Amino acid sequence: MRNFFLPVLLVVFILTGNRIAHGEEPGTAIPEEKTAAPDSSPMGVIHEFSGQVFITKAGDPASSPAEEDMDLGPGDRIATGMNGSVTISLRDQSFVKLGALASLTVKDLRSDQVTGGLWARLLLARGKLMAVVSSLASPDSRFEIDTPTAVAAVKGTAFQVTAGNKSTTISVLEGTVVASGNRDDAVTPEELDVKEGFETVVDSKSRRPGPLTKFFKNEKRVKARVALSEFRAKMQKLKVRGQSGDLRRQRRLRVLARAMLIQRFQKQNPATYQALPEWRRNRMDQFLVGHMPELDASRTEISRFLNSNPKIRKQLEQQISRRFSGAKNLSPRKTGKQTHGTGKTSHSGKQRTTPTPHQ
Repeated sequence: MRNFFLPVLLVVFILTGNRIAHGEEPGTAIPEEKTAAPDSSPMGVIHEFSGQVFITKAGDPASSPAEEDMDLGPGDRIATGMNGSVTISLRDQSFVKLGALASLTVKDLRSDQVTGGLWARLLLARGKLMAVVSSLASPDSRFEIDTPTAVAAVKGTAFQVTAGNKSTTISVLEGTVVASGNRDDAVTPEELDVKEGFETVVDSKSRRPGPLTKFFKNEKRVKARVALSEFRAKMQKLKVRGQSGDLRRQRRLRVLARAMLIQRFQKQNPATYQALPEWRRNRMDQFLVGHMPELDASRTEISRFLNSNPKIRKQLEQQISRRFSGAKNLSPRKTGKQTHGTGKTSHSGKQRTTPTPHQ
């Protein structure tokens, strides 16, 4: 029996000695490995816009003028007017640019905190869209554009989709897109790999991809390559700012500045605030509650930021004024003329003319 216990005691002694040598007290629990905090950044955000751009948040009965830094989630809808365009950045550094007279709905937008995989499904009801998609982080990642007639599923590429009621054109600028007709779940759609330099048209009758055609030499498509180059250059600058932390800091300060200005407007114009529709007041109250702790702790920093950036301050004040405007909402619609005073904005959302009244 003695010979049995001696080896056991020796092992226990060695293990205990190792733990003491590493600074652990006998009898203490072995600490668990620390895991990285989950990414709290928004899944999608409006990075920049120009012209008339309207957002209808999920659950809201009406649309509101767009603002940079607005979070986007499932059920949100973006619509652009005659002169409108908007760029959306996703958490995985993919980017989507929506052209004029377009309508895009976020059907699904989520991320796996373990694998980092992104699942994005966007519905382009009409108009033109350009996307630059990062190499997806895991096999279960997916980036998909649905239209009334087609589906474009990609894995790390740059492409353009033009959607109409009767047909959808899918043009691949880089990489490969899997194109298919938009059918119900009971029917397996016919799929076609569309590679760089080719495009296919999916019409509403057949609901299947048409023959592949080259388009890089097509004069009508040359602009797409130029636009892609410009888009990529702009997105690269955005990525550099994101890596330095400057982009996150400025977005944070702009969001907190909005909260401070909304709070100030509420106190100075209580009657105007109470006259707003209940859903709009609720939306503002939720926004304030979500940022109140950080707002209270950062008022000096926010004031310094606004004082050193007068253009941003003026832009934010104009946006807050529109939030409290009682005018009837004017949604984007097709017009044959460009009206003066339509609230044209620069690519960073800055006002250049007298804004059109909204809601």
